[in-house]
Amino acid sequence: MDLRERALEVARTTLARRWSKGRFELEVEREGEERWSHVFERPYYEALFRLLEPAGLAHVALSPGGAPRVRFPFHDAPIPTGSLLDGSSERAGRATAREIDAVSSAAEEAARRAGHAGVIRAHVEKACASRTKDGRVVEARVRVLVGAPDGAIHAELDAATGERLGFFLPAFLRGSRNGCPLSKEEAIARSAAEEPPPPGAVLVRADLEEREGVRLWRIVYDVATKDLRGRFTISAHARTGAVAGVSSSVRRRTKLGRQRGGDRDRAAAEITGALPGLLGDGASLAALVPGALVRQGRVRPGWIGTAITSDGRVARVSLWKDELQVAFAGRAPARAPAAQRAPDESDAAEEPACLESTGT
Repeated sequence: MDLRERALEVARTTLARRWSKGRFELEVEREGEERWSHVFERPYYEALFRLLEPAGLAHVALSPGGAPRVRFPFHDAPIPTGSLLDGSSERAGRATAREIDAVSSAAEEAARRAGHAGVIRAHVEKACASRTKDGRVVEARVRVLVGAPDGAIHAELDAATGERLGFFLPAFLRGSRNGCPLSKEEAIARSAAEEPPPPGAVLVRADLEEREGVRLWRIVYDVATKDLRGRFTISAHARTGAVAGVSSSVRRRTKLGRQRGGDRDRAAAEITGALPGLLGDGASLAALVPGALVRQGRVRPGWIGTAITSDGRVARVSLWKDELQVAFAGRAPARAPAAQRAPDESDAAEEPACLESTGT
């Protein structure tokens, strides 16, 4: 799965709730590496997208030996008669890549002179060229876009399934400080109609928050049912209740089952037998409890404990089936089936995470 494209789809779909397709464009600003999240309790991926909004059209003309002539903004004004862009000239040809770059640069510079700052993009919609006795002449119509001042759009995904975990669109909070905010009850009702909370969700709190330049309702639900658990949070526009952000750590409960005392003894014996080969002579198992591990991208029932080396260092150990992992400070130098093979330092161990545990 292409996680960047999936995150881009989440951002576009959410923006399309209120903005028409031609009102915005998106480009990747930053994306994080796939990792395990102890907040969402699953593989995690995040991406930030720069929001670009139209600033107007520009008409650019390049002539031999002269500075570019730019009309900006050029809001759908009629193209001058006789222009290469009106389609009537048989002498119009295709502009070169170098000429396209020059047209884009001229349009961006014109936008800055008009007062636009920050990120500016110039997309050439049509460009025609013709050769005269003085040299080549180029005319182009350019769509100018500027970066939204509100900040980047944030999208969060389950890195294994592509499920949307959260998003935040600062642009949806525009005008949130103008006028009186909604009542708490109305904000809850409107936001829940747009982003329904999961089944069994219980409202924990709803707070009106003031941030730099914006005001929003932060509405928090807890979910604790037989099958689901976690937290669901909505950020809504203070005056309209429009949802600007969602974050959900709700997931199905992990059922580990009960571990018997005999199972623990066998697990302890396997780990103890493998430790000298992994951590050196004198290494010993200090503690062992049943818990949940992440193996092959899924939560598995297993054993989690600590071991002590002969020089006093503390290591974390985890056992699932016959696979033993050993880690120091979150980095795993060795992984091996318990008491079956020597460690291979080229193996990259998955980081175990204790989610739920049961007593013996």
